[in-house]
Amino acid sequence: MKKEIDIEFDYIRESDLKDVVRIEKISFKNPWRENAFKREIENDNDFSHFIVARHKNRTIAFIGFTHVLDEAHILTFAVHPKFRRCGVGTQLLTYTLNMAKSLNTKKVTLEVRISNIPAQSLYKKFGFQIVAIRRNFYPDGEDGYIMCIPNINEVCYANNGYFKKLPERRKKDGHVSNFFKN
Repeated sequence: MKKEIDIEFDYIRESDLKDVVRIEKISFKNPWRENAFKREIENDNDFSHFIVARHKNRTIAFIGFTHVLDEAHILTFAVHPKFRRCGVGTQLLTYTLNMAKSLNTKKVTLEVRISNIPAQSLYKKFGFQIVAIRRNFYPDGEDGYIMCIPNINEVCYANNGYFKKLPERRKKDGHVSNFFKN
């Protein structure tokens, strides 16, 4: 593992799009299009969350998840290749799972390519378990695992230096949403 680096978390902004789309294209065989990320930025709801990780004011990773009632689903998650194996993915996933807990989430799910062993290893480190296979899930025909943390409250994501307060999110109506109250 490379030396761990300092990162800051923030909600995705339009100024992040170029970096996020580049990371997405480098990381996935079937990447999301820029329009999909734009919709998420413009989407003014409390159910969709896209967080970026920045190092020295540069976007180096991102994660997107939705939550409905007591379930969260991770939609996309990628770290720029130059910043892999130095704790960025661990820090961002720690932050995201703590955020999900603060939203009263109980269950967290995601899909991952069967061939993506490094991602599966990271997810297992956080308590995700393989619960099913989605046959031909990806456009190229590859199967995907459904991974799940059935009860996030039974798993501890200790305040191990990864938990940093996210800036307030100003809604279009002026309402301020901050998931982590001091």
